[in-house]
Amino acid sequence: MLNKEPLTDYEKLRKSVITYRESHTLSETSKLFSFTPKTIVGRCKKYKETGLLTKSPRGGKTHCIVDEDGERFILKTVEEENDLTLKKICQKYLERFGILIGQSTVDYYLRKNSVTLKKKVSTTLSKKKRPR
Repeated sequence: MLNKEPLTDYEKLRKSVITYRESHTLSETSKLFSFTPKTIVGRCKKYKETGLLTKSPRGGKTHCIVDEDGERFILKTVEEENDLTLKKICQKYLERFGILIGQSTVDYYLRKNSVTLKKKVSTTLSKKKRPR
């Protein structure tokens, strides 16, 4: 005889929804449990396929692909060319390491090291005051 752990409240709710759905319409089940029909169909389908009532694992902190060398490269690149955009820094990182990183990753490492980029000021004729 297997020693099973008791169901969590979440699992009990899922089991109730699935059991109720077996003998009632989707609309009735949806109204009773206040779930959308799509949610109920998805839960029943998952239970039929896997036999599991547990939640699916969700994303979480992903492991950083920028190591210490990569961080030094980013900081050195900005030190040498302070007017680069985040996109250009990502491109240089790709050329150097062969790994595509996002602009938010570059921004994270710059903020972490209290480094700021020069602001590119753009002046166009439409923004300048016209003489009267």
